[in-house]
Amino acid sequence: VEDADKNLWIGTNGGVLKLIRDGLTTYGQKEGLPEPQITSIHENSNGDLIFAHGIWRVSLWRNNGFESTVLNVPPDARFIWSS
Repeated sequence: VEDADKNLWIGTNGGVLKLIRDGLTTYGQKEGLPEPQITSIHENSNGDLIFAHGIWRVSLWRNNGFESTVLNVPPDARFIWSS
């Protein structure tokens, strides 16, 4: 996804990549991402970047780190992430 600052965010099986004019930055567990396999990235109307990953986990990029939560869904639910 392209954010409001024209940076390109890319989800991978190993974490998140941020492509800026000056180069490429990688993000992973050190920055608070609990599971590195990214399945979807979305920018909401406030400019917040939201990452779907793992099993029912969603992370928000804020203050140069991730804030993550596990969604409360029934244990027998099946999943597919899409954007």
